[in-house]
Amino acid sequence: MPFAMQNTPRVRLLKEVATGPMSAIFAAESSVNGRNRLLCIKVLHANSPAQLERLRNVFVTANTLTSLNHRHIIAPEDLVHVNGHFGLISEYVDGLDLQDWLDVLKETDVSMPKRVTCEIIRGIAVALETAQNRVPQRHSEPLYISHNDLKPTNVVVDRDGELKVVDFQTGFNSLSGTSARSGALQKGLIKYISPGRQEGYEEGEYGDVYSLGIMAIELLRGEWLKRIRNHNPAHDRYLGEVVANLPDLEMRSDADDRSLRNVLLRMVAFDMDSRPAINEIAATFRTLTDRAAGPSLESFAHAHAVPWLESIQHKPEPRLADCTIEFDQDKLEEPGPEHESETTAEGSIPSYIAATHDFTADHTSTLASELPPREIRQAIYGDASEEETLTQTVPAQETGSSLWKWAGCLLATVTLGAFGLAVIVIGGLVAMRMGYLPAPY
Repeated sequence: MPFAMQNTPRVRLLKEVATGPMSAIFAAESSVNGRNRLLCIKVLHANSPAQLERLRNVFVTANTLTSLNHRHIIAPEDLVHVNGHFGLISEYVDGLDLQDWLDVLKETDVSMPKRVTCEIIRGIAVALETAQNRVPQRHSEPLYISHNDLKPTNVVVDRDGELKVVDFQTGFNSLSGTSARSGALQKGLIKYISPGRQEGYEEGEYGDVYSLGIMAIELLRGEWLKRIRNHNPAHDRYLGEVVANLPDLEMRSDADDRSLRNVLLRMVAFDMDSRPAINEIAATFRTLTDRAAGPSLESFAHAHAVPWLESIQHKPEPRLADCTIEFDQDKLEEPGPEHESETTAEGSIPSYIAATHDFTADHTSTLASELPPREIRQAIYGDASEEETLTQTVPAQETGSSLWKWAGCLLATVTLGAFGLAVIVIGGLVAMRMGYLPAPY
């Protein structure tokens, strides 16, 4: 598969819209035969041979999704070289991701209708089903591609009410390798990773089903879930209570209400074998969406998403004018000294970004109260979820103190347990002495 476009376009960076410890997201513009097109470029900070190899592997897999030409799927189109750093180029989506949109709706005191929620879940399920089961033209079998990083910031609703699922196989979990679990835990994203995947097992579509189930519960609940228990039976018991306590789901019949709650419980089951296949979920939510009352996703997005997008402009930033973007496959080789980052470790900040930013360990996101409009992820999609969406991060200097806190909690737990056991033993001896309990001998 070629790594370079056959008709190599002229591409220039317009503006940086998100950045963080692993990658920077840029809005870009391409020009081919006088026709301009907006693009998204995700540039990795790390510049090591291992990171390049990982990037190539995920690109080769995810790029095959372009053969599906599906309206809900955004796939990477090419590998690029930006000032000596590697990146992925894909279609630009003019819209709001689900996390931003729910924050906007909460700020404006607007509730998402249940039909809109069902339509969103249906669209995501259809995208996942297509990537798994559809046979592209000139192929003899399905692609069997799972997303592996499904979360609210990887689902975008554009100004026309069209849903797009982005970052198939190219999100944080795929690109960060063995550090994915610890990184997701620190960033508050571990709840979207199925218990099996947290332990390192490949769950394929059933891992994506779990992630979609958590998102569906959050959308229907209207609030983000806290960290979920990672062991059973506490896991299933907790989510069972959450689903049972969901507010009125506004279904047309009690049977539809029970059907919706039942499929949610199965989607988020701790055991992979208890979860339904993605084609069953798509079929279920097609039916539920058609039966649900309320406005369509297109109508609701036009009224409550488009106003936040109108003022977004992509004016070129002068500091990016000298950045070179190359599609030449020969450039995608092991980096030489002239292409080194400031450090060689993964997560390093490239010089062209570090020169214009003051990064700190406790960098926090733009708050929803500072809208309109929020430019982080609102104008472009990508890994903003990893870097810019959280209102809290853990400062690096507090890592040591965190360990002491955990040790203190453990010691307190053991002490209380020993005290409780002593009380039980003494109480038993007193009871036997007074004749309330028979002696064991």
